[in-house]
Amino acid sequence: MTEIVECEKCGRVVPRLRKAQRYCSVRCRVAAHRDQRSVTSNAAVTAPLAPVFVAPVAVLEPINGRTPGALQGDDYLLEYYADGFPILPACLDRRRARLDAAA
Repeated sequence: MTEIVECEKCGRVVPRLRKAQRYCSVRCRVAAHRDQRSVTSNAAVTAPLAPVFVAPVAVLEPINGRTPGALQGDDYLLEYYADGFPILPACLDRRRARLDAAA
């Protein structure tokens, strides 16, 4: 015996084909989904926002073009190859290890 169910969107009475059937057609199911999305998005827009605490940040003014406490290029000595290119520290070297060097 088929159960009769009323569509949640349009109210039309239809026989239930599946246990979880709530709508009479795909059109009613999609329209109900759109209605639900518009209600939740409007509620999110009209909801009051909680106050956000932002901790104050100490702003250091540059002195003679240098920011106090920041690392400067003069703090690190660079080594150079014979062709003039700098030798990168291991932590900054992004090149892949050569397979022939490992062999």
